[in-house]
Amino acid sequence: MGRSLSSAERQLTADATDDKCLLREPRIIRDLLQRLVDGHCALVATADAGMPGVTLPPLAIEGDTLWLGVPRNRGLLQRLLGAGHVSLQGLLDGALLRFGSEAVSGTRAGAPALGIPLPARLLHVQRRRDARREPQCDPLVCRIHSRDRAGRDAPLRTTIRDIGGGGLALITSETPLPFVCGDVLSRCAIELPEAETLEVAMRVRHVRLLRQHGRLLHQFGCEFVGLDAAAQARLSSI
Repeated sequence: MGRSLSSAERQLTADATDDKCLLREPRIIRDLLQRLVDGHCALVATADAGMPGVTLPPLAIEGDTLWLGVPRNRGLLQRLLGAGHVSLQGLLDGALLRFGSEAVSGTRAGAPALGIPLPARLLHVQRRRDARREPQCDPLVCRIHSRDRAGRDAPLRTTIRDIGGGGLALITSETPLPFVCGDVLSRCAIELPEAETLEVAMRVRHVRLLRQHGRLLHQFGCEFVGLDAAAQARLSSI
């Protein structure tokens, strides 16, 4: 009988929009992770919404544990060790692998290391060459429902910089942003050509500042939450 799912793995299952991409067979999951180790394919780990991604090298699989190297920054290491939810993702032969864990130990054979139990669920998404692309013709707009400090409706207007099957890259000059990494934006309206609007929900994955033509802009990446097949097909046709 298999072990029960951690909350990180339950969240991963809830986030998966295509059940075919969610692997559950222990032998297949172990084989994919072993290929990560053999190919020295780094994993990116995050422990909370405000934490930057930390690149960690896979060291070995021993028993039911995947061992990873530790970050040089002691503060980031402590955040990983003290976290209740660690998310990990990496690329293998062009495919995205993503899984979660709640158990992180701190040593291997007397040397600093992170021990991750082999996951019961692993998201495996094969990316097509054309899976991400720049929007054609005029930039598209995405309006994000938000409120100002007085509680009044104050939609945030953003420009779509990049469209993918899994989410959007957005840019805005508005400041401060009314959300942080990890927030779910439940009412986002993508303004499509011919006056069509597509309403979606998205989770904020990363935010960064950039300067463009002397202007300070926020660029942030979001992944779709619960995007149905019809909406995904409509976005793919743009």
